[in-house]
Amino acid sequence: MRVIVIILGLGSAAVMLLQGTMDGLDMPAGYTGAPADGKRTCAICHNDALPQPKAILTFYPEAVDPTPGTHYTPGELSRLYIHLTHPTALYGGFQIAAFDTLRRFQGTFQSVPGFPSKPVQGNANYYAQAANIGFINGEYTMMVDWIAPPQDVGPITFYVAAIAVDGDGTPQGDTVYIDQLTITSGLAVGRQQPHSPMKPRIYWHQGMLHVQIPQNPITMEVYTLNGEQYDYRVLHEKNTTIDASHWQSGIYLIKLHNKQMHYATKVAVYH
Repeated sequence: MRVIVIILGLGSAAVMLLQGTMDGLDMPAGYTGAPADGKRTCAICHNDALPQPKAILTFYPEAVDPTPGTHYTPGELSRLYIHLTHPTALYGGFQIAAFDTLRRFQGTFQSVPGFPSKPVQGNANYYAQAANIGFINGEYTMMVDWIAPPQDVGPITFYVAAIAVDGDGTPQGDTVYIDQLTITSGLAVGRQQPHSPMKPRIYWHQGMLHVQIPQNPITMEVYTLNGEQYDYRVLHEKNTTIDASHWQSGIYLIKLHNKQMHYATKVAVYH
């Protein structure tokens, strides 16, 4: 599985998601901000919510080996993370689509267990999600899976419009965020190189953070995207497993360092 992370910055959000549930999700298809959609977004209805594309987009070639990359493999499953931060928003949601350079839809979206999403008004080319679990400490992560087309179709661009609901029952005060991410087929550049034994490997799986380091001891620091230190420890073993079941879903920055090495990466945590 490949993982794509789309991290969207401050926003607040939308009357189409006031209920904060899939039953309350009643948005029309074609509002992702893509050129094929006429660059329309949710801001058309939420008229005081101008798109603000402040985002960090990262593509992870392997779900269990979060090293950033930019390539898809035909027919392979990927995962998109849409991460929002806002100090007061109640709910979040998004609409997403994938296009090639000829503006044709590419790939197949599907729901992630625990993060229900569905086609927009029966149009499977547009997927959307809303949830009532709300923001936790000003952060909210949404997910949707995507299966790449069975053949190399060249560059593919994901377009997403995301919103964070303030819950007052009106479109006022709702800010819309848009972003896009382009990936290319790995077949065009050759297969991915195997993991280097001299490079740390860090991944989250089923509530556990796994850290493999080429040399020890080494200091590990964990930070939220807001810059708050979440964990600090010295690793004395080359293979360490840390109970992260209590970590909140989201994206974390992990730094490893000693006198010989400095390394940093991002890890996506979801429950």
